[in-house]
Amino acid sequence: MCEIAVIIATYNRKDMLKKALLAYNHQTFRDFEVIIASDGSGDGTSEMVSELKSSLRYPVSLLWQEDRGFRKCRIVNQAILSTRSPWIVFTDDDMVPPPFYLEKHRKKLAPSTLVFAKYLPVFVGDPLFEEENIVNLNYMKRFKLSDLFHLLYWKWKYHLYFWNHHPTRPKLNGGNFSVDRSSLLAINGLDNDFSGWGYEDDDLRRRLLKSGASRKECVLGGWVFNLGYETKAKTTTDDSRARYNKSLAYDESRPVFCSNGLSSLIFRADRERN
Repeated sequence: MCEIAVIIATYNRKDMLKKALLAYNHQTFRDFEVIIASDGSGDGTSEMVSELKSSLRYPVSLLWQEDRGFRKCRIVNQAILSTRSPWIVFTDDDMVPPPFYLEKHRKKLAPSTLVFAKYLPVFVGDPLFEEENIVNLNYMKRFKLSDLFHLLYWKWKYHLYFWNHHPTRPKLNGGNFSVDRSSLLAINGLDNDFSGWGYEDDDLRRRLLKSGASRKECVLGGWVFNLGYETKAKTTTDDSRARYNKSLAYDESRPVFCSNGLSSLIFRADRERN
């Protein structure tokens, strides 16, 4: 059992995912596994991972479900169930980590603690993020003094939100946060009722904090490069489903323990076996 499980959600972006996987070879914290949660990718993602495995310095596994629209919560819940690691870092296929990424998250992680973090936007065609430059660490030259000032600003802002006990801020960035697995089990994981794009991370934030989880930030050390900043995975933020998801996420009457979460997948798997 590894100390940290990194769950990477992906859909049909094998080239970005490959760059992220290569970057994890440089991690200073070594006791981790990567679980790729594929929401029906049909672009050769599975084949790419199989070919790349031999060059990766950490264990990696891939979970896949049939593409029936945006069902990120369901496949990520499957990934949670597949690991016994006590700490989980959640990220996306377009998030490229610096070498100290997991080390910084691990220092912040504690029982019943939700760790917020940030990303630095990168143009998808930036030549510093070609595969060769990720392998030889040249991609870290992308970090500038202005980025440091940007992160310092957000670190201050996060602590201001914490100090004021803001009910909805800081927002949880679904592509970069971490939490202990026990806290996820206690609230039944992500809510599978969230289909279509958006707001499943806001709902998870609300339920974790209402369950008693404390808040920490990992802004200065736990940031990632967001390589796909100008692209969307499956849909956009202005559709009717996204608006419906938003209404669910901020409904304070909805229970902390969601009815359609991890346990639903366990029950379905048991029923299929029998």
